[in-house]
Amino acid sequence: MARITIRNVQASAKKCSEQLRDLGYQVPSVTTYRITSRMTRALGNCASREDFFGNKTKVVISISADLPLHILDNTMIHEQIHAVLPHGCGHGPKFQHLARLVNRKYGYNVSTYASKEEAQEVNANRIENGTKVKINCSCGAVYIATKIKANKVIAYPQEYACRRCGNSGQFSRG
Repeated sequence: MARITIRNVQASAKKCSEQLRDLGYQVPSVTTYRITSRMTRALGNCASREDFFGNKTKVVISISADLPLHILDNTMIHEQIHAVLPHGCGHGPKFQHLARLVNRKYGYNVSTYASKEEAQEVNANRIENGTKVKINCSCGAVYIATKIKANKVIAYPQEYACRRCGNSGQFSRG
């Protein structure tokens, strides 16, 4: 797996912000980008601070270190859409409208959540990198969990039940 670099992230950010600018949206100039290995479920994150008047004073877009390079642009433009919209829009109608516009004009697949295939690929990377582990039930069901959750399931199996068979206490690391 090719690892994402800050150079990849910056190139993607530039490309995506130019595309949003062409649509009449400006990514705040106070935006910074980073790669993080701490994400366990999300592919990216956009956090912002606003002043009293609603002007964004700080925007940080974080990209998961486990993200495959080929979906970086899709994730970047998703997070930049959050950055250009007013605080609190989440994945509501304004987000959905701009996502559809970006998808139509530039061929992205921006949605609220990662596709099943993207999630599987990211989870495989997270297992390979050790940020997630497999837990197996004796019935054959396989679960993917963070290390912390896996440690709890293995240490206290009686407190967890398999979704497939309903048994508890039957777990091992994969």
